[in-house]
Amino acid sequence: MTHDVQHANRRNLRSFIDPSRVWSCRWVAGMVLFTLLLAGLPAVAQLDTGSISGIVTDPSGGAVKDVTITAKEISTGTTYKTVSSATGYYVFPSVRTGTYEVRAEPSASFKTALYSGVVVTIASHVAQDITLAMGAVTETVTVTANNLTLETETSEVDASITHDQVYDLPLAVTGALRSISTLEFLVPGAVGPGTSSGGSGFQMTKIAGGQTEGTDYLVDGITTNRMENGSGSFDAVAPSVESIQEFHVDISGMSSEFGRTTGGLANYKTRSGTNAYHGAVFDYFKNAGLDGNNWFNNGYIALNPSQEFLLKRPADTKSNYGISLGGPLRIPHLYDGHDKTFFLFSFEQIFFHTGASVTSNIPTPAELGSNGQYFDFSSTLGGPILDGGGNQLYGGCGNSIPVYYGEIFDPAQEANNCDNVAFANNQIPIGRESQVAKAVLQYMPAPNLSGGTNNFVYKTTDNIAQTVLSLRIDQNLGQKHKIWGFYTERENVDHGNGVNLPAPLTSAGGGRSDGLAKMTRAGWDWVVTPTLVNSLNCCATL
Repeated sequence: MTHDVQHANRRNLRSFIDPSRVWSCRWVAGMVLFTLLLAGLPAVAQLDTGSISGIVTDPSGGAVKDVTITAKEISTGTTYKTVSSATGYYVFPSVRTGTYEVRAEPSASFKTALYSGVVVTIASHVAQDITLAMGAVTETVTVTANNLTLETETSEVDASITHDQVYDLPLAVTGALRSISTLEFLVPGAVGPGTSSGGSGFQMTKIAGGQTEGTDYLVDGITTNRMENGSGSFDAVAPSVESIQEFHVDISGMSSEFGRTTGGLANYKTRSGTNAYHGAVFDYFKNAGLDGNNWFNNGYIALNPSQEFLLKRPADTKSNYGISLGGPLRIPHLYDGHDKTFFLFSFEQIFFHTGASVTSNIPTPAELGSNGQYFDFSSTLGGPILDGGGNQLYGGCGNSIPVYYGEIFDPAQEANNCDNVAFANNQIPIGRESQVAKAVLQYMPAPNLSGGTNNFVYKTTDNIAQTVLSLRIDQNLGQKHKIWGFYTERENVDHGNGVNLPAPLTSAGGGRSDGLAKMTRAGWDWVVTPTLVNSLNCCATL
């Protein structure tokens, strides 16, 4: 009887439990466990945040526990809360960059302490000790923090390029959009441009003796380098200068999560909107009116004034313009994003015309067979080749054939470098040219220069356009959850320049290129406990 009852109970229990619900619970439990396992890691890495920590003491230096500490970012109203431990220690392990007010509110016997001007930069560890004064909690003691603090929690050798430096220091408008990476040269140990070709407009910075293109470039803590070989040209994918808040350069002594670089590491923090609307409209304009001509062109013009029009100064007019706007997201009568939702949009473009005059030495009409009988290279035939004693040198079989400078030999008369027979007077009979040469010669232009080493100049113009747009959205979901997203798109178009001959004979310069790069970043910060923060970031770089 007992066995039958137990068997019936098992059947009833199986019919009561839905297997799909069991798997659903297991999935949820697995995700929660996975999230908790990740929770402690980002506080160490601090890829796009910083930290604030310190000790709360009384006037005698004794530790004060159970003091509520609040850190509030001034421009966005973002707040973080924690409580001091039994040893008086408090920490905000991962906070967004900005300027903070740190408020300490004891339970009794002490005045409230307010420290203003606490600046957190990317990857920084800000030490802010708090000393409480005796008195009523309703009284407040305000202290202005010292921005220069000694980091005692890391052995890294590094430097930060601040917001003021990003926006106040001038950036050159050269062959590309303004390059934010050039500010890396403010950091000791950074040199360049490495092996970059002079007119490329892209920087190739080497940090702390690292290899060219060995520096790892991060945007919001995530690398922009190519996964297949670990290299990349950051300026080809970089966001607009207007969308960068600040950046941090690690030179040496980096922790293990940054061990995939042969040089330094530059980590760029994208700019967020604030509770106040800010924007900019700008145009950096460069005219060719005050430019000088090429030194060699000026020398040729001095000798041949009548041909000045062929080698005059090429066009070089640049315009680097853009717009940016950021602030709280507001939809009239529907939504007010003050202290909650922020945006920042930026657009930047450079468009310019440039040109080049490239000189070459091409065949003359006589060398192209203008007389209808010979390709006449007699003008290139030099004197006899002599040995050190001034005696005529001979070649061919048995060294029986005298040799001359510029001499052209008949390939039909050669056999194993023997019996070499030169074309008489360096004149090649028409009809002896190959089919390839015959096809090429019909495109060969006539010389247009005289009186110099080169006899032909070819003038070209180029249109270059680079466009980048960026958008960042930040959302505060209360004090425990903050989410954000960033998207940027950059297109680099170059129609080619520096061509030496008309198509299809071009053998130098040119090369039209059109590159499109896209970058997406997103993150979720979850304050699990006052001392435990989970930061989940994801990305895509195309």
